[in-house]
Amino acid sequence: MNSYPPIRLIKLIYCLIAGIGLGGIAILDYPTSHLALSAGTMLYSMVLLTNAVFLLFKYKIKTEGYLSQLLIISIFAYSLLSARYGGPQHAFWIYFFPVVAFFLFKLNTGILLTTLYIPAALYIIIETSQPLHQAQMVFSFAVVTMVSLFLSFVKTRTNSLLDPLISRDLNTGAQLAKFLRPALAIEITRAEREGTGLLLMQLRIQLEGKRSHKHEMEETVTKYAKSISENLRLFDRYYRIDKQSFSIILPHATTQEGTRIAQNIIQGVTLSSANKTTFGLASLNVGDTADSLIHISEDELNNVSNKYG
Repeated sequence: MNSYPPIRLIKLIYCLIAGIGLGGIAILDYPTSHLALSAGTMLYSMVLLTNAVFLLFKYKIKTEGYLSQLLIISIFAYSLLSARYGGPQHAFWIYFFPVVAFFLFKLNTGILLTTLYIPAALYIIIETSQPLHQAQMVFSFAVVTMVSLFLSFVKTRTNSLLDPLISRDLNTGAQLAKFLRPALAIEITRAEREGTGLLLMQLRIQLEGKRSHKHEMEETVTKYAKSISENLRLFDRYYRIDKQSFSIILPHATTQEGTRIAQNIIQGVTLSSANKTTFGLASLNVGDTADSLIHISEDELNNVSNKYG
């Protein structure tokens, strides 16, 4: 299971390089630049390095979700600060904003942020450049914005085309829910042909009183996925159904074996007393289909005897 997605690594490298570079610029520019500009550069550097720390150690607190917003706000403020105190040599920051906006956020959000930034960019151009250079800077800003928009559109389009080909959840390594029914139908056919047993397990994690902490939920779900992968047999398969539920196909298994596997999975994860874990088992009988097994296993989730925590 890949616990460190490539996109996270790219963001980590970017934040480290940019943060260290801007910190060095702030120190070198301090003797010759305005104090406010040097302080703004250092603040921007600290935001990037703080984001790198969260990415490096994979902290799962809700503060991490606001770092991208803080980063884009700091770029906006730093651009205006540069225009006020830095002079023409710092006007290039206006080109950086649309690149970051389309890199950190989705296409629609990037368009909105860049549109809101255009008046500030025009102000910076008028404030820092000579009349003969203003048209050139406006043209350059428009080109950078259009290229960033095009690349963001290509990324969005590529992701939409690749989405049907993605079979696993990146955070947990579980197969996606859309593949459960086809795989279960194949296993039912195989079990009926060979006369062997087949179980479908539904497992649900409940973090009571902490539903607003989505990062903590994701961390707990990731721990469960690790425990599931460690306790399953080579031919068992598990699927992520929603944010806090898994389905597990257990060929050649009895109800007793399924219960033992579920207990081992739950015992492999340490949870607080406020949390509950529920599992339901459905055993294949004559005439069962994928839908009927899923329905039976979901009904079993309400069985009080299967609750742990």
